[in-house]
Amino acid sequence: MTDLTQGVRTNNTSGTTGVYYNKRKKKWYAAMMFQGQNYFFGYYSNKKDAIAARKEAEEKLHGPFLEWYAENYPEQWAKKQKKLNKENE
Repeated sequence: MTDLTQGVRTNNTSGTTGVYYNKRKKKWYAAMMFQGQNYFFGYYSNKKDAIAARKEAEEKLHGPFLEWYAENYPEQWAKKQKKLNKENE
């Protein structure tokens, strides 16, 4: 499964939607946008690991994604909640 709404962009170097290479860190990373919010799933030395993280997130999207994200990525979730709270003040 790739992106839920679009195919892989022509400038995508990983071949997988939501998986990117950070030249500065020399690592692959996985990310996703869901309900207008960006979610980061970490940096990986191996592209296959980044793809696996993204694929797992896509599978969870069809279920309780936000609960899963908060449980598996607590630091990022806390930052996201802090940002949302500031925006809603």
